[in-house]
Amino acid sequence: MAYSKPYIVVHYILYLINAVSWRSVQSPFNYKLAQTIANDKLEKEFKPIEKIRKSLLKNRNEIDVIDFGHDGTKSKKKISEISSNSLKSKKYARLLYRLVKLINPTHILELGTSFGMSTAYMSIANPKSKLVTIEGSETIAKIAQENFTSLHLENIHLVTGSFENTLSSTLNYMPQLDFVFIDGHHQKDATIKYFEMCLTKSHTKTLFIFDDINWSEEMQEAWSILKQHPQSTLTIDIFMMGLVFVNPGLSKQNIELRY
Repeated sequence: MAYSKPYIVVHYILYLINAVSWRSVQSPFNYKLAQTIANDKLEKEFKPIEKIRKSLLKNRNEIDVIDFGHDGTKSKKKISEISSNSLKSKKYARLLYRLVKLINPTHILELGTSFGMSTAYMSIANPKSKLVTIEGSETIAKIAQENFTSLHLENIHLVTGSFENTLSSTLNYMPQLDFVFIDGHHQKDATIKYFEMCLTKSHTKTLFIFDDINWSEEMQEAWSILKQHPQSTLTIDIFMMGLVFVNPGLSKQNIELRY
């Protein structure tokens, strides 16, 4: 279960006490990475995506959804409700955009499409990339695909089905993974399992990003395991997200970065 709001607030305060400014980061690689994370800015090309976000947040139509990340139950939910709970905020969507710009990946994998806002940000950051995104709910995936079509995004391949049923076959046809964003099935064992499956297609420059690392006690435990994993080197904690590098040329350390 997710933590209560007061617990998260207390945990966030502790994070702010321990987190450092990007200006205090030392090594050239870490400094450039931290600067990229911190230096948020608006771009004109974000406007069409944000127009769709506003429409989703106002859409009170109900759709049938299956929650694969929790108990697998089917229910009717308003599109506006799903959007408010699952879409990455503009701040974090722009962060994904900047990180794709920095890494310049050819092969991107996203676990957890929702209505495709974060997918769209990563897509426009590198239109030459091949971006594969997996969404469990068919009804949500259909709306996401409509959004990609209206935005004229042609580098996205949308896979529908649970991660459990689709990830292995998806990895089989991807030659490698340069950039991985895991934003779904927020449970400890599943998170570690998907990381280790993706490691089979990773290389020394692959960047893994995990969403909601402080969403629950399980996700905090998962983040602790990820930081200590034998193939993890540099990890960055920005409270809502965790970044993991698997480059043996980087010092093994965790940086709590104020964001």
